[in-house]
Amino acid sequence: VYIHAVVACQNQFFKVPMIDEETGNEFSLESLEKALSDCQKLATSPQNSNTTTLELGYLTTSNRNDCAEARNKLLELNGMKEALETLESGMLLLCLDHTA
Repeated sequence: VYIHAVVACQNQFFKVPMIDEETGNEFSLESLEKALSDCQKLATSPQNSNTTTLELGYLTTSNRNDCAEARNKLLELNGMKEALETLESGMLLLCLDHTA
């Protein structure tokens, strides 16, 4: 069962719970709005301006063979298996980036 959304903002990805694991109830609209606002704040905070991010969006735009090869290389990195599992198991992907 998919219980979280993945939020993309400024080349960063955030896991946002959509359903309370203990009760099985959906979170309120207000709590989801706050979570999305928090994602935007974290992604644009000055503390993150010097952070190196992996450009995982590449995996969604490349051809299937290149994507598979890049994914296999990413899996060799410490902690990446869990990160990719989170990205791949989200019920939806919401992009909060602004376009110019």
